[in-house]
Amino acid sequence: KKPNEVFAEVANNTLGDWAMMLTEDTSSENLVEDDLSSSFITSLNLKGPQPGQMHILASKQFALTLHQNLAGDFADDVPDEELMDCLKEMTNVTAGKLISEVFGETAVYDLTDLSCQSANLEEVKRFLQSETTVFLLGDDCPVAFSLSL
Repeated sequence: KKPNEVFAEVANNTLGDWAMMLTEDTSSENLVEDDLSSSFITSLNLKGPQPGQMHILASKQFALTLHQNLAGDFADDVPDEELMDCLKEMTNVTAGKLISEVFGETAVYDLTDLSCQSANLEEVKRFLQSETTVFLLGDDCPVAFSLSL
């Protein structure tokens, strides 16, 4: 399989198995900038035999749904910091699953510089235009996964 196909499979599995979401493949054409105008971006460095970076762009609604699924807390007024913590945890889980799937269970990687912040319009546009980004809907909320190795 091509790396992007494996990445798409891992992203789908993370959302379905770990985040307890119904997932659906989509494309950048189906995600308008308005859907992602209030969004977060997480970044993580993969340091190992084949270093790289992973980024996840998630709408605020996706982050809220993720928080509800993980915490069992269905409040609508969750602080951004808690939403970003959920997204960072999802980024870690996705990276771990990806490393195991691509490089095997014995591969040694350090996951460093994990961060999450509000995404600006330029970052949103870059995600929407990238050919290596995997676009999904998790419980009908947009999320995009990007990997560079």
